[in-house]
Amino acid sequence: MIQKFSENKEQTLRLFPVEHKNVELSFTGDRISSDCGLLLLHEVNRQIGLTERISNCITDNRDQRYIDHSIEELVSQRAYQIAAGYEDCNDSNELRQDKI
Repeated sequence: MIQKFSENKEQTLRLFPVEHKNVELSFTGDRISSDCGLLLLHEVNRQIGLTERISNCITDNRDQRYIDHSIEELVSQRAYQIAAGYEDCNDSNELRQDKI
């Protein structure tokens, strides 16, 4: 369950526990990018291997000689775009220039 931010300057967000450990985010700095939360999401995904497990369920029938991106990379990109609010996935070309 995600709790909403408080209105004061120091904002805390409590997420679902991961492996029986509480996950809590504190926002005390300036805004850097609207997509910085994806860094945390990427780290959590790296630790629990969710997109890897999902991609292992998909058979890749593409000709491997012509592949630039693995199924796991495509699944990860799609998941991160949805999480960031880019559910249309028509922002990829513009977002690839983002420094974050």
